[in-house]
Amino acid sequence: MLTQTIWRFASALALAASLAFAPPALSDSDHGRDSDSGAVGAVFVASNATTPGRGNEVRMFNRFEDGALEYVASFATGGAGSGPGSLFAGDALGSQGPMVATEDGEFLLLTNFSTNNVSVFKISRSGLVLTDVEPSGGVFPISVTVHRNLVYVLNSGGRDGFQNGFFNANVVGFRLSDDGDLRRIGGSARDLGSNTPALADPNLPRVPNVLFSASEVRFSPNGRHLAVIIKGTAVGGGLPVDGRIDIARVRRNGRLGNFVQNASVGLVPFALNFADNSRRLYVVEAIGDFPRAAISSYRIRRNGTLVPISASVPLSIPTTAVDTLDTCWVVRVGNFLYTANFFSNTVSIVEIQRDGSLQVVDEAETAGPPDFGPPPDSSTFDYNLDLAVSPDGRFLYNVLPGRGAIAGFGVDRRDGSLDLIGAFEGLDSSPPVNDPAAQPPGELLPLNNDGGSPAGAIAVDFGDDDDDDDDDDDDD
Repeated sequence: MLTQTIWRFASALALAASLAFAPPALSDSDHGRDSDSGAVGAVFVASNATTPGRGNEVRMFNRFEDGALEYVASFATGGAGSGPGSLFAGDALGSQGPMVATEDGEFLLLTNFSTNNVSVFKISRSGLVLTDVEPSGGVFPISVTVHRNLVYVLNSGGRDGFQNGFFNANVVGFRLSDDGDLRRIGGSARDLGSNTPALADPNLPRVPNVLFSASEVRFSPNGRHLAVIIKGTAVGGGLPVDGRIDIARVRRNGRLGNFVQNASVGLVPFALNFADNSRRLYVVEAIGDFPRAAISSYRIRRNGTLVPISASVPLSIPTTAVDTLDTCWVVRVGNFLYTANFFSNTVSIVEIQRDGSLQVVDEAETAGPPDFGPPPDSSTFDYNLDLAVSPDGRFLYNVLPGRGAIAGFGVDRRDGSLDLIGAFEGLDSSPPVNDPAAQPPGELLPLNNDGGSPAGAIAVDFGDDDDDDDDDDDDD
Protein backbone atom coordinates (compact mmCIF):
# COMPACT_ATOMS: atom_id res chain seq x y z
CA MET A 1 0.00 0.00 0.00
CA LEU A 2 2.83 2.42 0.83
CA THR A 3 4.49 1.69 -2.48
CA GLN A 4 1.22 2.32 -4.32
CA THR A 5 0.72 5.59 -2.46
CA ILE A 6 4.22 6.80 -3.27
CA TRP A 7 3.79 5.68 -6.85
CA ARG A 8 0.57 7.70 -7.19
CA PHE A 9 2.41 10.69 -5.71
CA ALA A 10 5.26 10.26 -8.19
CA SER A 11 2.79 9.84 -11.04
CA ALA A 12 1.08 13.05 -10.06
CA LEU A 13 4.39 14.83 -10.28
CA ALA A 14 5.29 13.11 -13.54
CA LEU A 15 3.81 15.10 -16.41
CA ALA A 16 2.31 13.46 -19.45
CA ALA A 17 4.45 15.41 -21.93
CA SER A 18 6.24 18.68 -22.44
CA LEU A 19 6.10 21.10 -25.35
CA ALA A 20 8.92 23.41 -26.26
CA PHE A 21 9.36 26.98 -27.40
CA ALA A 22 12.13 28.04 -29.74
CA PRO A 23 14.66 30.44 -28.23
CA PRO A 24 14.46 34.05 -29.32
CA ALA A 25 16.60 34.97 -32.28
CA LEU A 26 19.36 37.24 -31.01
CA SER A 27 20.90 39.92 -33.18
CA ASP A 28 24.25 41.52 -32.39
CA SER A 29 22.42 44.47 -30.88
CA ASP A 30 20.59 42.12 -28.48
CA HIS A 31 23.81 40.94 -26.86
CA GLY A 32 25.05 42.67 -23.76
CA ARG A 33 28.63 42.46 -25.04
CA ASP A 34 30.52 41.88 -28.25
CA SER A 35 30.17 38.15 -28.91
CA ASP A 36 33.15 38.15 -31.27
CA SER A 37 35.63 39.24 -28.60
CA GLY A 38 36.40 38.30 -25.03
CA ALA A 39 34.94 34.78 -25.08
CA VAL A 40 37.25 32.30 -23.39
CA GLY A 41 35.19 29.22 -24.17
CA ALA A 42 31.73 27.90 -24.86
CA VAL A 43 28.88 25.88 -23.38
CA PHE A 44 26.91 23.53 -25.63
CA VAL A 45 23.41 22.11 -25.02
CA ALA A 46 21.41 19.90 -27.42
CA SER A 47 17.83 20.93 -28.23
CA ASN A 48 16.79 17.25 -28.51
CA ALA A 49 14.10 18.39 -30.94
CA THR A 50 12.34 16.63 -33.81
CA THR A 51 11.12 19.79 -35.52
CA PRO A 52 10.61 19.15 -39.28
CA GLY A 53 13.33 20.80 -41.32
CA ARG A 54 15.50 21.33 -38.24
CA GLY A 55 15.65 18.20 -36.13
CA ASN A 56 18.10 18.04 -33.27
CA GLU A 57 20.40 21.01 -32.86
CA VAL A 58 23.33 22.02 -30.67
CA ARG A 59 22.90 25.42 -29.05
CA MET A 60 26.20 27.27 -28.64
CA PHE A 61 26.76 29.84 -25.89
CA ASN A 62 29.93 31.90 -25.67
CA ARG A 63 31.44 31.78 -22.18
CA PHE A 64 33.24 34.82 -20.78
CA GLU A 65 35.90 35.28 -18.11
CA ASP A 66 33.29 36.13 -15.46
CA GLY A 67 31.31 32.96 -16.24
CA ALA A 68 28.48 34.73 -18.07
CA LEU A 69 27.01 33.12 -21.21
CA GLU A 70 25.55 34.46 -24.44
CA TYR A 71 23.60 32.47 -26.98
CA VAL A 72 25.42 32.51 -30.31
CA ALA A 73 23.87 30.08 -32.80
CA SER A 74 22.36 26.64 -33.36
CA PHE A 75 23.93 23.84 -35.42
CA ALA A 76 21.95 20.98 -36.98
CA THR A 77 23.12 17.52 -35.96
CA GLY A 78 21.90 15.68 -39.04
CA GLY A 79 19.51 13.68 -36.84
CA ALA A 80 16.46 14.06 -34.63
CA GLY A 81 16.09 14.03 -30.87
CA SER A 82 13.28 12.58 -28.80
CA GLY A 83 10.93 15.55 -28.90
CA PRO A 84 9.04 16.64 -25.76
CA GLY A 85 9.20 14.54 -22.62
CA SER A 86 6.62 11.75 -22.70
CA LEU A 87 6.67 11.05 -18.95
CA PHE A 88 8.52 13.86 -17.15
CA ALA A 89 8.30 17.49 -18.24
CA GLY A 90 11.60 18.66 -19.60
CA ASP A 91 13.33 15.28 -19.34
CA ALA A 92 12.63 13.12 -22.37
CA LEU A 93 15.80 11.00 -22.33
CA GLY A 94 16.11 10.10 -18.66
CA SER A 95 19.88 9.91 -19.01
CA GLN A 96 23.18 11.59 -18.27
CA GLY A 97 25.77 12.14 -20.97
CA PRO A 98 23.87 12.36 -24.29
CA MET A 99 26.67 14.72 -25.34
CA VAL A 100 30.41 14.64 -24.63
CA ALA A 101 33.59 16.40 -25.73
CA THR A 102 36.97 14.80 -26.30
CA GLU A 103 39.58 15.45 -23.63
CA ASP A 104 41.38 17.99 -25.83
CA GLY A 105 38.14 19.87 -26.56
CA GLU A 106 38.54 19.34 -30.30
CA PHE A 107 35.41 17.29 -31.01
CA LEU A 108 31.85 17.15 -29.72
CA LEU A 109 29.83 13.93 -29.95
CA LEU A 110 26.11 13.53 -29.28
CA THR A 111 23.30 11.02 -29.68
CA ASN A 112 20.17 11.48 -31.80
CA PHE A 113 17.39 9.51 -30.11
CA SER A 114 14.77 9.22 -32.87
CA THR A 115 17.11 8.63 -35.81
CA ASN A 116 19.37 6.14 -33.99
CA ASN A 117 22.65 7.80 -34.88
CA VAL A 118 25.58 9.70 -33.43
CA SER A 119 26.85 13.07 -34.66
CA VAL A 120 30.41 14.39 -34.47
CA PHE A 121 31.32 18.09 -34.63
CA LYS A 122 34.66 19.83 -34.76
CA ILE A 123 34.73 22.65 -32.21
CA SER A 124 36.13 26.07 -32.98
CA ARG A 125 35.79 29.61 -31.68
CA SER A 126 33.57 30.43 -34.66
CA GLY A 127 31.19 27.51 -34.13
CA LEU A 128 30.69 23.83 -34.92
CA VAL A 129 31.40 21.92 -38.12
CA LEU A 130 29.64 18.58 -38.61
CA THR A 131 32.23 15.94 -39.52
CA ASP A 132 30.27 12.68 -39.35
CA VAL A 133 26.92 11.06 -38.59
CA GLU A 134 26.96 7.31 -37.99
CA PRO A 135 24.39 4.67 -36.94
CA SER A 136 24.59 4.08 -33.19
CA GLY A 137 24.46 0.29 -33.51
CA GLY A 138 21.09 0.08 -31.81
CA VAL A 139 17.79 1.80 -31.08
CA PHE A 140 17.23 4.98 -29.05
CA PRO A 141 20.80 6.08 -28.19
CA ILE A 142 20.85 8.16 -24.99
CA SER A 143 24.44 8.40 -23.71
CA VAL A 144 27.96 8.51 -25.16
CA THR A 145 31.44 8.46 -23.63
CA VAL A 146 34.95 8.94 -25.01
CA HIS A 147 38.48 8.12 -23.84
CA ARG A 148 41.20 9.28 -26.21
CA ASN A 149 39.96 7.93 -29.56
CA LEU A 150 37.73 5.18 -28.13
CA VAL A 151 33.98 5.88 -28.06
CA TYR A 152 31.10 3.86 -26.59
CA VAL A 153 27.39 4.54 -27.12
CA LEU A 154 24.52 3.34 -24.92
CA ASN A 155 21.33 2.42 -26.81
CA SER A 156 18.38 2.22 -24.40
CA GLY A 157 16.36 0.26 -26.96
CA GLY A 158 19.16 -2.21 -27.62
CA ARG A 159 19.95 -3.85 -30.93
CA ASP A 160 16.45 -4.96 -31.93
CA GLY A 161 14.08 -2.59 -30.16
CA PHE A 162 10.94 -3.90 -28.47
CA GLN A 163 11.04 -7.70 -28.31
CA ASN A 164 9.08 -10.14 -26.13
CA GLY A 165 7.60 -7.34 -24.07
CA PHE A 166 10.84 -5.49 -23.25
CA PHE A 167 13.71 -3.40 -24.55
CA ASN A 168 17.18 -4.82 -23.95
CA ALA A 169 19.80 -2.04 -23.87
CA ASN A 170 23.22 -2.47 -25.46
CA VAL A 171 26.55 -0.67 -25.79
CA VAL A 172 28.55 -0.38 -29.02
CA GLY A 173 32.17 0.75 -29.51
CA PHE A 174 33.71 3.06 -32.12
CA ARG A 175 37.05 4.62 -33.01
CA LEU A 176 37.26 8.38 -33.60
CA SER A 177 39.75 9.47 -36.24
CA ASP A 178 41.82 12.66 -36.22
CA ASP A 179 39.43 14.00 -38.87
CA GLY A 180 36.34 13.43 -36.77
CA ASP A 181 35.12 10.22 -38.45
CA LEU A 182 33.56 7.40 -36.42
CA ARG A 183 34.24 3.78 -37.32
CA ARG A 184 32.43 0.96 -35.54
CA ILE A 185 34.60 -1.66 -33.83
CA GLY A 186 33.67 -5.16 -34.96
CA GLY A 187 32.52 -7.40 -32.13
CA SER A 188 32.18 -4.51 -29.66
CA ALA A 189 28.39 -4.64 -29.19
CA ARG A 190 27.29 -6.04 -25.84
CA ASP A 191 23.72 -6.68 -24.72
CA LEU A 192 22.98 -5.62 -21.14
CA GLY A 193 19.84 -7.57 -20.29
CA SER A 194 18.06 -4.48 -18.99
CA ASN A 195 14.50 -5.81 -19.57
CA THR A 196 13.09 -2.28 -19.81
CA PRO A 197 9.31 -1.96 -20.23
CA ALA A 198 7.80 0.39 -22.79
CA LEU A 199 5.65 3.37 -21.91
CA ALA A 200 2.16 2.07 -21.16
CA ASP A 201 0.26 4.89 -22.89
CA PRO A 202 -1.07 3.54 -26.25
CA ASN A 203 -1.31 7.09 -27.57
CA LEU A 204 2.45 7.59 -27.28
CA PRO A 205 5.26 6.03 -29.34
CA ARG A 206 6.61 2.72 -28.07
CA VAL A 207 9.84 3.81 -26.45
CA PRO A 208 11.69 2.68 -23.30
CA ASN A 209 10.09 3.89 -20.09
CA VAL A 210 12.61 6.36 -18.66
CA LEU A 211 11.72 5.35 -15.09
CA PHE A 212 13.36 1.96 -15.69
CA SER A 213 15.73 2.36 -18.63
CA ALA A 214 19.52 2.35 -18.78
CA SER A 215 20.71 5.89 -18.17
CA GLU A 216 24.47 6.36 -18.61
CA VAL A 217 27.67 4.91 -20.05
CA ARG A 218 31.02 6.30 -18.86
CA PHE A 219 34.72 5.47 -19.06
CA SER A 220 36.83 5.59 -15.93
CA PRO A 221 39.44 8.39 -16.20
CA ASN A 222 42.21 5.88 -16.95
CA GLY A 223 40.08 4.19 -19.60
CA ARG A 224 40.40 0.72 -18.08
CA HIS A 225 36.75 0.31 -17.07
CA LEU A 226 33.42 1.08 -18.70
CA ALA A 227 30.45 1.66 -16.38
CA VAL A 228 26.75 1.48 -17.27
CA ILE A 229 23.78 2.35 -15.06
CA ILE A 230 20.43 0.56 -15.36
CA LYS A 231 17.73 2.13 -13.19
CA GLY A 232 15.81 -1.07 -12.52
CA THR A 233 13.16 -3.52 -13.59
CA ALA A 234 9.39 -3.37 -13.21
CA VAL A 235 7.70 -5.60 -10.65
CA GLY A 236 3.92 -5.52 -10.47
CA GLY A 237 3.71 -2.09 -12.09
CA GLY A 238 5.41 -0.39 -9.14
CA LEU A 239 8.65 1.48 -8.64
CA PRO A 240 11.88 0.28 -10.28
CA VAL A 241 13.77 -2.36 -8.33
CA ASP A 242 17.05 -4.21 -8.83
CA GLY A 243 18.92 -1.15 -10.12
CA ARG A 244 22.45 -1.96 -11.27
CA ILE A 245 25.88 -0.51 -11.95
CA ASP A 246 27.54 -2.75 -14.54
CA ILE A 247 31.33 -2.62 -14.90
CA ALA A 248 33.43 -4.11 -17.74
CA ARG A 249 37.17 -4.14 -18.36
CA VAL A 250 38.24 -2.39 -21.57
CA ARG A 251 40.64 -4.44 -23.66
CA ARG A 252 43.46 -2.96 -25.72
CA ASN A 253 41.59 -3.68 -28.94
CA GLY A 254 38.68 -1.54 -27.71
CA ARG A 255 36.38 -4.45 -27.00
CA LEU A 256 34.98 -5.23 -23.57
CA GLY A 257 35.41 -8.06 -21.12
CA ASN A 258 32.39 -9.53 -19.40
CA PHE A 259 30.19 -7.09 -17.53
CA VAL A 260 30.07 -7.50 -13.76
CA GLN A 261 26.59 -6.69 -12.47
CA ASN A 262 26.66 -4.76 -9.19
CA ALA A 263 23.45 -4.14 -7.26
CA SER A 264 22.84 -0.50 -6.43
CA VAL A 265 22.58 0.10 -2.69
CA GLY A 266 19.74 2.58 -3.29
CA LEU A 267 16.62 2.67 -5.45
CA VAL A 268 16.80 4.04 -9.00
CA PRO A 269 20.50 4.75 -9.62
CA PHE A 270 20.63 7.37 -12.36
CA ALA A 271 24.05 8.94 -12.98
CA LEU A 272 27.65 8.47 -11.94
CA ASN A 273 31.07 10.06 -11.70
CA PHE A 274 34.56 8.76 -11.01
CA ALA A 275 37.42 9.85 -8.78
CA ASP A 276 40.49 11.00 -10.69
CA ASN A 277 42.38 7.84 -9.73
CA SER A 278 39.56 5.67 -11.18
CA ARG A 279 39.36 3.71 -7.91
CA ARG A 280 36.12 5.20 -6.61
CA LEU A 281 32.69 5.70 -8.09
CA TYR A 282 29.90 8.08 -7.04
CA VAL A 283 26.27 7.36 -7.95
CA VAL A 284 23.14 9.47 -7.47
CA GLU A 285 19.88 7.66 -6.73
CA ALA A 286 16.58 9.31 -7.65
CA ILE A 287 14.81 7.82 -4.61
CA GLY A 288 17.71 6.25 -2.73
CA ASP A 289 16.49 7.76 0.57
CA PHE A 290 12.97 6.63 -0.25
CA PRO A 291 11.08 8.64 -1.38
CA ARG A 292 13.79 11.31 -1.44
CA ALA A 293 17.05 11.38 -3.38
CA ALA A 294 20.41 10.09 -2.16
CA ILE A 295 24.02 9.58 -3.22
CA SER A 296 26.40 6.65 -2.68
CA SER A 297 30.12 6.03 -3.07
CA TYR A 298 31.88 2.79 -3.97
CA ARG A 299 35.38 1.39 -4.18
CA ILE A 300 36.13 -0.36 -7.49
CA ARG A 301 38.00 -3.64 -7.38
CA ARG A 302 40.18 -4.71 -10.30
CA ASN A 303 37.65 -7.35 -11.33
CA GLY A 304 34.84 -4.76 -11.61
CA THR A 305 33.01 -5.53 -8.38
CA LEU A 306 31.96 -2.56 -6.25
CA VAL A 307 32.33 -2.21 -2.49
CA PRO A 308 30.03 0.42 -0.91
CA ILE A 309 31.71 3.16 1.14
CA SER A 310 28.80 5.53 1.82
CA ALA A 311 25.38 3.96 1.22
CA SER A 312 22.47 6.16 0.13
CA VAL A 313 23.40 9.36 1.94
CA PRO A 314 20.26 11.58 1.97
CA LEU A 315 20.67 14.68 -0.19
CA SER A 316 18.00 16.67 1.65
CA ILE A 317 19.39 19.30 4.03
CA PRO A 318 17.77 19.03 7.50
CA THR A 319 17.84 22.81 7.97
CA THR A 320 15.78 23.50 4.83
CA ALA A 321 12.08 23.08 4.24
CA VAL A 322 12.55 21.62 0.75
CA ASP A 323 13.04 17.89 0.30
CA THR A 324 15.53 16.92 -2.39
CA LEU A 325 13.48 15.00 -4.94
CA ASP A 326 14.44 13.09 -8.07
CA THR A 327 18.18 13.79 -8.21
CA CYS A 328 19.41 12.60 -11.58
CA TRP A 329 22.67 14.34 -12.60
CA VAL A 330 26.08 14.66 -10.97
CA VAL A 331 29.43 16.31 -11.74
CA ARG A 332 32.63 16.60 -9.73
CA VAL A 333 34.96 19.52 -9.07
CA GLY A 334 37.95 18.48 -7.01
CA ASN A 335 36.69 17.12 -3.69
CA PHE A 336 33.09 18.19 -4.23
CA LEU A 337 30.17 16.64 -6.07
CA TYR A 338 27.24 18.68 -7.39
CA THR A 339 23.85 17.12 -8.09
CA ALA A 340 20.90 18.56 -10.02
CA ASN A 341 17.58 17.95 -8.26
CA PHE A 342 14.76 17.76 -10.81
CA PHE A 343 11.76 18.60 -8.61
CA SER A 344 13.51 20.78 -6.02
CA ASN A 345 14.92 23.77 -7.95
CA THR A 346 18.25 23.12 -6.25
CA VAL A 347 21.80 21.90 -6.76
CA SER A 348 23.17 19.89 -3.83
CA ILE A 349 26.80 20.21 -2.70
CA VAL A 350 28.49 17.04 -1.43
CA GLU A 351 31.99 16.87 0.04
CA ILE A 352 34.14 13.81 -0.63
CA GLN A 353 36.09 12.80 2.50
CA ARG A 354 39.60 11.35 2.37
CA ASP A 355 38.27 7.81 2.82
CA GLY A 356 35.75 8.24 0.00
CA SER A 357 32.76 8.72 2.27
CA LEU A 358 30.32 11.49 1.46
CA GLN A 359 28.91 14.41 3.44
CA VAL A 360 26.17 16.70 2.13
CA VAL A 361 27.18 20.24 3.10
CA ASP A 362 24.78 22.62 1.39
CA GLU A 363 22.49 23.30 -1.53
CA ALA A 364 22.09 26.21 -3.93
CA GLU A 365 18.75 27.39 -5.29
CA THR A 366 18.07 28.13 -8.93
CA ALA A 367 14.64 29.66 -8.33
CA GLY A 368 14.93 31.45 -5.01
CA PRO A 369 16.77 34.79 -5.32
CA PRO A 370 14.48 37.75 -6.05
CA ASP A 371 16.63 38.98 -8.94
CA PHE A 372 16.39 35.54 -10.58
CA GLY A 373 12.60 35.25 -10.51
CA PRO A 374 10.32 32.22 -10.70
CA PRO A 375 10.17 29.94 -13.74
CA PRO A 376 7.88 31.20 -16.53
CA ASP A 377 4.57 29.83 -17.81
CA SER A 378 2.93 29.29 -14.41
CA SER A 379 5.32 26.44 -13.64
CA THR A 380 6.62 25.90 -10.13
CA PHE A 381 9.65 23.94 -11.34
CA ASP A 382 12.87 24.76 -13.15
CA TYR A 383 13.20 21.01 -13.87
CA ASN A 384 16.93 21.07 -13.16
CA LEU A 385 18.64 18.80 -15.68
CA ASP A 386 22.20 18.33 -16.94
CA LEU A 387 25.25 19.92 -15.36
CA ALA A 388 28.52 21.12 -16.90
CA VAL A 389 31.73 22.42 -15.35
CA SER A 390 34.24 24.74 -17.01
CA PRO A 391 37.61 23.01 -17.57
CA ASP A 392 39.27 25.11 -14.84
CA GLY A 393 36.53 24.22 -12.34
CA ARG A 394 35.60 27.85 -11.70
CA PHE A 395 32.04 27.73 -13.04
CA LEU A 396 29.11 25.33 -12.89
CA TYR A 397 26.19 25.37 -15.34
CA ASN A 398 22.74 23.80 -14.91
CA VAL A 399 20.21 23.30 -17.74
CA LEU A 400 16.74 24.55 -16.72
CA PRO A 401 14.08 23.55 -19.29
CA GLY A 402 11.30 24.92 -17.08
CA ARG A 403 12.89 28.33 -17.56
CA GLY A 404 14.34 27.88 -21.06
CA ALA A 405 17.73 28.93 -19.73
CA ILE A 406 21.05 27.86 -18.25
CA ALA A 407 21.84 28.80 -14.65
CA GLY A 408 25.46 29.80 -14.05
CA PHE A 409 27.30 29.57 -10.72
CA GLY A 410 30.74 30.57 -9.56
CA VAL A 411 32.48 27.73 -7.69
CA ASP A 412 34.57 28.28 -4.58
CA ARG A 413 36.93 25.33 -4.69
CA ARG A 414 37.97 25.77 -1.06
CA ASP A 415 34.58 25.01 0.50
CA GLY A 416 32.54 23.97 -2.57
CA SER A 417 30.03 26.80 -2.20
CA LEU A 418 28.19 28.15 -5.24
CA ASP A 419 27.52 31.80 -6.10
CA LEU A 420 24.63 32.25 -8.53
CA ILE A 421 25.64 34.41 -11.49
CA GLY A 422 22.34 34.42 -13.36
CA ALA A 423 20.13 32.72 -15.95
CA PHE A 424 21.14 32.83 -19.60
CA GLU A 425 18.37 32.40 -22.17
CA GLY A 426 18.60 30.51 -25.42
CA LEU A 427 16.97 27.13 -24.76
CA ASP A 428 13.50 25.76 -25.41
CA SER A 429 11.28 26.01 -22.35
CA SER A 430 9.12 23.11 -21.21
CA PRO A 431 5.96 24.22 -19.42
CA PRO A 432 3.67 21.49 -18.07
CA VAL A 433 1.13 20.53 -20.73
CA ASN A 434 -1.60 19.94 -18.15
CA ASP A 435 -1.72 23.68 -17.53
CA PRO A 436 -4.91 24.84 -19.35
CA ALA A 437 -3.38 28.26 -19.90
CA ALA A 438 -0.41 26.67 -21.62
CA GLN A 439 -2.34 24.15 -23.70
CA PRO A 440 -6.03 24.65 -24.46
CA PRO A 441 -7.88 21.35 -24.99
CA GLY A 442 -7.26 19.95 -28.45
CA GLU A 443 -4.65 22.55 -29.32
CA LEU A 444 -0.88 22.46 -29.52
CA LEU A 445 1.40 25.07 -28.10
CA PRO A 446 2.62 27.56 -30.72
CA LEU A 447 6.10 28.08 -32.13
CA ASN A 448 7.95 24.82 -31.63
CA ASN A 449 5.51 21.94 -31.15
CA ASP A 450 8.15 19.32 -31.95
CA GLY A 451 10.82 20.93 -29.82
CA GLY A 452 12.57 18.63 -27.41
CA SER A 453 13.57 18.88 -23.83
CA PRO A 454 17.13 20.26 -23.75
CA ALA A 455 19.63 17.48 -23.21
CA GLY A 456 23.29 17.34 -22.29
CA ALA A 457 25.65 20.15 -21.33
CA ILE A 458 29.34 20.52 -22.13
CA ALA A 459 31.74 23.38 -21.29
CA VAL A 460 35.00 23.76 -23.24
CA ASP A 461 37.83 26.27 -23.49
CA PHE A 462 38.87 27.96 -26.71
CA GLY A 463 42.49 27.17 -27.46
CA ASP A 464 45.09 29.65 -28.73
CA ASP A 465 45.41 28.70 -32.38
CA ASP A 466 46.07 24.94 -32.34
CA ASP A 467 47.41 24.73 -28.78
CA ASP A 468 45.75 22.40 -26.29
CA ASP A 469 44.42 23.63 -22.95
CA ASP A 470 44.82 20.31 -21.15
CA ASP A 471 46.87 21.91 -18.34
CA ASP A 472 43.61 22.82 -16.63
CA ASP A 473 42.70 19.17 -16.12
CA ASP A 474 45.23 18.30 -13.41
CA ASP A 475 43.23 19.59 -10.44
CA ASP A 476 43.41 16.95 -7.75
